[in-house]
Amino acid sequence: MGRRLLVDAARGQSEWHDRHLAARLFDTRSSDPTLKLTAQNFDDVAYATTRMLHAWPVPAAVDGQPYVDASYTCLCPAVEVAALGYADVIAIATEAGPIARNMFDAIPIPLEWNGSRIRLIQPDVNLAEFGVEFSSATEDGIARAFEHGIEKGRAFAQSLD
Repeated sequence: MGRRLLVDAARGQSEWHDRHLAARLFDTRSSDPTLKLTAQNFDDVAYATTRMLHAWPVPAAVDGQPYVDASYTCLCPAVEVAALGYADVIAIATEAGPIARNMFDAIPIPLEWNGSRIRLIQPDVNLAEFGVEFSSATEDGIARAFEHGIEKGRAFAQSLD
């Protein structure tokens, strides 16, 4: 199923995704008890965020319900957080350039949503130039990418002054 989703995403075909998957945002303030992030479910929620169906055929479970990594429905939850009514949302990306909302379309995360400002902190270059790619990374590449991230974070913080 996971490989099928990756192929569908590459082809821009989202029919199965649209029928069977929905984004869910766990939050410590959620009024929905099934989506409230707590000390008791944190480990399960964190584990579910790594559960890619192309690597494991079985989803993770949170309180007995199946969950998979959000990248199938949401690569970065900036819009979903903005929809909660926050005035400013800071989104941290691992890729340069426009960041797609999900892997099935190329619609980028907007810089404004529902009256909220969305600000992106992201690398200036493709991290592959440092030796960090989707399926592999060198130790030096990780160190270089980390340092670049620190620089980008500092520059963002200084822009707030």
